[in-house]
Amino acid sequence: MMKKLLLLALAVPTVGLATELSPGTWQLTGGTTLGYSSTSTKIEGSKATDNSFGVETSCAYYLTPTLGLGLELSYNNTSSTAFDGTKSDQNAYFVGPKLALDLPVAPQIAIFGDVALGVAKGDIDGVTLDGWGFGLAGGVKYFFTRSVSADVGLQYRLLKVDGTFNGTTVSADSSDFRIGLALSVYLGNAAGH
Repeated sequence: MMKKLLLLALAVPTVGLATELSPGTWQLTGGTTLGYSSTSTKIEGSKATDNSFGVETSCAYYLTPTLGLGLELSYNNTSSTAFDGTKSDQNAYFVGPKLALDLPVAPQIAIFGDVALGVAKGDIDGVTLDGWGFGLAGGVKYFFTRSVSADVGLQYRLLKVDGTFNGTTVSADSSDFRIGLALSVYLGNAAGH
């Protein structure tokens, strides 16, 4: 019995974590984000709400087992209802480079963080706006295998865009928190150590 335990103890360190990525690994991710906000005032109990839905995709090339560089592309639609009942639709697009950080914490679990800075384009009820955006995300990855993970996290997005409508400058600053769910596939050296 003691020999079996000793062999098991020696074998465990040689079994790599499924979450360890080798340099040269490509991560391809596709996911969705959901957001909701509500604002109430004391003026006759009026209320404003925002509902948002987003789709995003990204890729990252891992330079080290924990650090990757890549590109992010996202689309977000927000439907708003103002205090007076007026409804509006806002669409936002974002593309830019991102920095990805993955830290293995268990055989099938890693925590992650992403930072992205890029170009943003918006459309608010037919008015086109251009500018820049910043994104920050963090969460947990569960690896089904060395090549596939489900990612759950919280995202913060800031967009600053402006444009012209009938000769008037229109500016919009948007920042929000969203819950994200994604699926990632790892190609290349994902299984190599």
